[in-house]
Amino acid sequence: GFFAGHGDRLLLAGMLTPEDFGIFTVAALLLGALYELGNRIISNVIYPALSEIHRTDPTALADGFHKFRFVFDAGIAAVAGIFLVIGPLVVDLLYDDRYLQAGHVLQVLVIVLMFQWTSTAMYMFMIVGKPWVMTAQICIQVVAVLLFVPYLAQTYGLMGAAWALVLGKAVTVPYIYVLMHKAGWLRLRNELRPLLALAAGALLGMLLVWLFNLLR
Repeated sequence: GFFAGHGDRLLLAGMLTPEDFGIFTVAALLLGALYELGNRIISNVIYPALSEIHRTDPTALADGFHKFRFVFDAGIAAVAGIFLVIGPLVVDLLYDDRYLQAGHVLQVLVIVLMFQWTSTAMYMFMIVGKPWVMTAQICIQVVAVLLFVPYLAQTYGLMGAAWALVLGKAVTVPYIYVLMHKAGWLRLRNELRPLLALAAGALLGMLLVWLFNLLR
């Protein structure tokens, strides 16, 4: 689990220049703050609620899963859309000129937020007594890190490293979709809704940047 979550940085420490690694670390820390907020909502709110639904009425579990996902996905996708636009502005406000490129790295890394719903799916499988699904997901992610990070970081540098982290999360989605389909939890129409929230967040981000430039 540790290597799946931090293996990209362990590998990048020896592949990027100290300057580029510092820039990547800044962007990763900002992403981590957003990601941790989402994780706390999932583990402290959604997971207990779904566990209670399964205990009292197992037949309602799938509907409960999608109701919680509708709210969570919309919120996290909107945040991703906002930071997809304002990433450079945030870094500019928080750090000096040495780290300006971290804003562009952050714009790529926030795409990871679009896959955070997979944590909710993993808790669903734990609730129904299939913890091995999460173990398999971690293994897939570790393999992806080992494949993508060295190639993309060495070929494309800093931005390649950012895309490697995104792809490391994305490759687990087909696996999860297959298992959700087998469990009867997959509703493809619902999977497209976060894209609307992402677009709305990006528009809001544009508005925030415009207002900031107007008032500066």
